[in-house]
Amino acid sequence: MLQLFAILALLLLLAIGVTVALYEFLGWKGLALAFVLNLAAIWFGIILVGKAIGTLIAGPFKAKGRVLENASIETNSIVAAAVPDYPRDSSGYDDEDDEDMAGYCRIDQADFENRRWYTLDVTVRPAASGGGECTPFQHWQPTGLELVHIDKLPMSLDDDDDDGGDEYGACRIHHTAVWANGAFRPADDLGSARDGDAEDEDDEFDDGELFGKVTGEQRLRLLIGVLPNADTLKFAYYFEQFGRVDVPR
Repeated sequence: MLQLFAILALLLLLAIGVTVALYEFLGWKGLALAFVLNLAAIWFGIILVGKAIGTLIAGPFKAKGRVLENASIETNSIVAAAVPDYPRDSSGYDDEDDEDMAGYCRIDQADFENRRWYTLDVTVRPAASGGGECTPFQHWQPTGLELVHIDKLPMSLDDDDDDGGDEYGACRIHHTAVWANGAFRPADDLGSARDGDAEDEDDEFDDGELFGKVTGEQRLRLLIGVLPNADTLKFAYYFEQFGRVDVPR
């Protein structure tokens, strides 16, 4: 940020210097030219500030996602599943007084029900690390995973691509479960035990700052809805992408 302020200060001094110089050599015509040049400089400065702010905002998310940089997966199984019940109660889907919302929900429900649904059993393996004590950015959140089309470019701050013209993209993950202590458990029910799956004396997962996060290799069961024309997917986690999932017909 200090470099950014230094550049902006330099541009301001340069603008003042150019304005004075043009006025000395060209008079009022020089001032008009200086006005145009200063507008261009302001436009450039706005772009520069925007990129700097974008980089600043993206930094923490890139740090969070880096735990799954170069991760690999093993598809244990992927089998066809029945279309799950549409989640009508989750976001006011029954609000009949709002015609716009009702229309949106009808479209969303049609998308939901027209997808091909599968149960995906997959093991996610972060790339080997140097070991040592776990830090918050060495944890990752199973519910933060996405499945996107194999050709989708990595996320960027100016990414206006919607992955196939649909809000949810090529794949919707409807439910996520994590294998822990011999059974699949809903990811939202997992606590923040230090080793990712340890339970306390009351047979309940510990609650804490890292609620719902895990470390290291994890086996997941995902209920996914795939667009009719999507046959190959990959995982995305913040700015990271990895793996390949071939969807059967």
